[in-house]
Amino acid sequence: MQEQHCITPPADAAEVLLRNLKPASRKAYIKAFNAFEKWAHQNNRRLATTTDFDVALYEYIGGLRKSQGENTLAALEKVYPPLRGRIPWARARLHGIAQAHDVVHHPPMPWMIAIGIAWGMLMLNEPRAGIAFLVMRGLSLRPSEAIGLSGDDISVPRADAGHAAATIVALGSKHGTKLRRTQCRMVDASATFLNMILALIVAHTRQGSNICRLTTTTQLNSLGDRGARAVGIARHWTAHSGRAGWASDAWARCVDFVRLREAGGWTTDKSLRIYLDAVAARSLEQDPETLAVSEWATTVENNFVKVWSAALERSDSAMTSLLASHDQPLHPSTCPRQLLWPDFQLLLRTRGINRL
Repeated sequence: MQEQHCITPPADAAEVLLRNLKPASRKAYIKAFNAFEKWAHQNNRRLATTTDFDVALYEYIGGLRKSQGENTLAALEKVYPPLRGRIPWARARLHGIAQAHDVVHHPPMPWMIAIGIAWGMLMLNEPRAGIAFLVMRGLSLRPSEAIGLSGDDISVPRADAGHAAATIVALGSKHGTKLRRTQCRMVDASATFLNMILALIVAHTRQGSNICRLTTTTQLNSLGDRGARAVGIARHWTAHSGRAGWASDAWARCVDFVRLREAGGWTTDKSLRIYLDAVAARSLEQDPETLAVSEWATTVENNFVKVWSAALERSDSAMTSLLASHDQPLHPSTCPRQLLWPDFQLLLRTRGINRL
């Protein structure tokens, strides 16, 4: 029989114990905690012992989604530490909900598609968000890591450091990471295009400022959708598709699993395997949209960086880029045709595709 533990928390337990969480986590925990307390009050549930909590939570989380149930148990265990390890019935029910929950597999995004969507963001006057999107795909960053990145986090090697020197990108310098310590990504000198993008960020980002103004994954997803539509990309991609594309590309190149997990910052083997889909990645590389984007990107790569540099130089604190002003020489109406996004339908028709 389970040992009984009476719970009489301090009056300020919720406020104090949730204070040091990240703002988004604290908001989610408080919402879950208050919802459970309201339910318990409305149903006249007596919550004096760990068993009382266990039985009540078992009943309560039965009507919740997986993420809601996880937040509820995490919040209760955070505010009431005696509950940890002593709510087996509630944990068992949450495990059952998780087993029945469909795992979301994000389509692995090819690098050239990321370039296309980022270019669409530039056309929408969001050059910094486009840069963040490219860095997210190129470094296998979580969306929260990409939008939380600052120029100070990027350490570009000195000119006299030699050709083998890598660019180092620190993660979690402000808010930590899932591993509860600062992590980093190493960018080999051979990754010329990605290193140029990182150098642009360092050159055009004020000290202490984030590389873009976005604050949530939802905002990044929404802007990514708009950027894709702006250039005629029909397939739906998510903010996590970039991470899936990076992992699947590396796996297809036979990168060792452990090395891949460490390089991408996955905490467990299971979490990495959710992202791996080399078959889909190879198929998407041959998709007409990807081929059309690749055909365009390989012809304007140098101009691509020049245009982005100009956009960042002219971005003010509100991130209004040069494309927002009709008197700027690089506005779409006056920009040389080879610097603009090509006629997508024409490119596809040359391949005998009438998809868009």
